[in-house]
Amino acid sequence: MTPAKGILPPGILGYKSDRKGYYYDPEKARWLLGRAGFGSGLDLKIALDESRKSQMQEFMLLIEMFGKVGIRIEPELVNHDEFESRRKRTGGRPLLYPTGWYADYPDPDNFLFVVFHKEGGDQLQNRYHSDELDALVEQARRSMDVEERVVVYQKAEDLLVEDAPCVFLYHSWGMAPHRPEVMGMKLSLTPPMVRPEHLWIGKEHH
Repeated sequence: MTPAKGILPPGILGYKSDRKGYYYDPEKARWLLGRAGFGSGLDLKIALDESRKSQMQEFMLLIEMFGKVGIRIEPELVNHDEFESRRKRTGGRPLLYPTGWYADYPDPDNFLFVVFHKEGGDQLQNRYHSDELDALVEQARRSMDVEERVVVYQKAEDLLVEDAPCVFLYHSWGMAPHRPEVMGMKLSLTPPMVRPEHLWIGKEHH
């Protein structure tokens, strides 16, 4: 895993390696809570989809970190059907929820347009909208100049990190170890990373 500084992962056009991103600052977090009127802290009860086992451990670590600055979270594990039922009743995701995004194609458009643009479908249900971000993303989509696209997408990501509709934690890496006689191995950007119908056993020719 690589710590995330924004929505764009390493290797994607527009990735900004010197971006500061988010960082752990308990003192500033307590100051912001006080400024928001929660000087004595905040108590939250949040439903979690227990089927998301791969994300549960990291989320529990986040709950511990939140607790250290006065945000006391009581998690309630519910099955997937119950979670979806509650989500639909409230019109969206809970206040805090672990989720992620796998790119369908290796371009910043698949992150900034599909996930955050008003016409992109709100794939993560952030319920976020920014006219400024929309305009930047549309400009980048129209451009045929790679350098211009990089500059514009970086401006859009700057805005997104500042607005923080969600907190970007890390970029995951996929690995598919295999024996040398397994042929036809091609990795996909989306799960399943390897499609078994494309594989065969053979000998490598040089």
